[in-house]
This record gives sequence, structure tokens and C-alpha cells, in this order.
Amino acid sequence: MLARFELDCRDLEDDALQVLGSASSLTSLRIEGVASLAGLEAATQLRQLELVQDDFHDESFFEELPAALQRLHTLSLEYYVLYCVPRSVANLLCLQRLCLALRFPDMTNNVAAAPLPTGHWLASLRWLAAPREVLQASASVLHAATCLEHLSCLGLPQPGGADERSRARWDAFWSCLASLPALRCLCIHDSYYEKHPSPALSQALLELTCRQPELKQHLLQAPSAPEDLLTMADIPASLPSILLA
Repeated sequence: MLARFELDCRDLEDDALQVLGSASSLTSLRIEGVASLAGLEAATQLRQLELVQDDFHDESFFEELPAALQRLHTLSLEYYVLYCVPRSVANLLCLQRLCLALRFPDMTNNVAAAPLPTGHWLASLRWLAAPREVLQASASVLHAATCLEHLSCLGLPQPGGADERSRARWDAFWSCLASLPALRCLCIHDSYYEKHPSPALSQALLELTCRQPELKQHLLQAPSAPEDLLTMADIPASLPSILLA
């Protein structure tokens, strides 16, 4: 019985996923460069999907999710896109683990990140990894993730600037974290390899610790690949190194 399958579709026909038509026992799938999700209908036992795309600017790719995806517990999206979070993620009401490893083409273009979509899907979410831009834009959404236990922030959070809106986003982000009742682990994966957090970040972490003394905080000075994040079975016990406690 086939339980896990990895498929690179970049040199295959658009209907490459049709090969999975008889794989009813498939529970974990990693696919790269697929043109369409059509063909996953038969994967009724699918629980984990890792999707890697070189180009992903058209959200219509997600508009009609195969029924098999409605039962996903784990979803990892890694693609080259400009601050885009698929709104159709909100249709995955069984989702427990979400990894958004967005690769931004231009970090200096001042385009605002899209927040996570609203909806009942947040109620089942227990584990989330996403770029700091997305998380800081999602303060008004994350409060609904009442079962969220682990949060991985990919990149150092940036303090508010001189303008009032930036400061409000910064304050809202940390207030949101403090309000999550199930949160027990916050990881900051520093993709800029800074040795020490900024004074503003240190102060925010200190205040968060005072409000949630049981919360474990980890500053990892190397970015974690999506596949490494997804193998964390017991968080925070499975973290390989702790630089900030």
C-alpha cells in the first residue's frame, strides 16, 4: 500500500496527478511544479500535502479544491509569490498544521503582506509557521486560533516605525500572542542571522513572558526548511537548539 509519494511535475503533462487515481491509501504527498490539483480526487485518505511551486501568482489555482483536500491535517505551501496567502485555505476545516514558506521576490517594494483568511478553519489550527510579514498583518485574525499551541515566525518581527500605523501593527501583534489561550511555544527563525534581537523585540518578548510565564520562547539563528519544520513531532521538546529561553 502506497502511503507517501513525492512527484516532480515540472517536466510532465498538465494532468500529471492523474497517476494517483488508484492510490486510495495515500496519506502524505509532496508535489513540485504542478499545473493543477485535478487528479487528487481519488486520494481520499490524504492527510498531509506539501506543495512547492516556482511560480504562483494566480490564486485561481486554489479556487476549486479537490474533495480529498478537505480532510487535510497538514499543509505546507512553498512558492515564489508576492505576499499572497490563498483565501481558499479557509475551506480546510480539519487543518491542524500550516506552513507558509513564501519566498518574496522583492523585500523592498513596500507592498503590504496579505493576512491569513478569516473563518472557522482557525478553530482547529494547532501549529502555524509563516513569514513575519504575514503574521504581523494577521493580528486581527489570529485571535480566533484558540487551539494554537505552536507558532513559528519565519524572520525577526520588525518593530513599528515612526508612523502610527506601523506602531499599531506592532502592538497588535504582541497583544494577539498574549491573548492566545493554548499557545505554549513561540519560535523565531532568524533568516538574517542576527546575533541578538533588537531592544524593541527584547522588550516585547519580556512583556510576553510576564503575561504568559509558561510560554517557551526560542530564537533559532538559522532559517528552518519547511520539511524540517514539518518533522517536529513534539514541540517544543523536538527543537534542536535553544538560543533564547
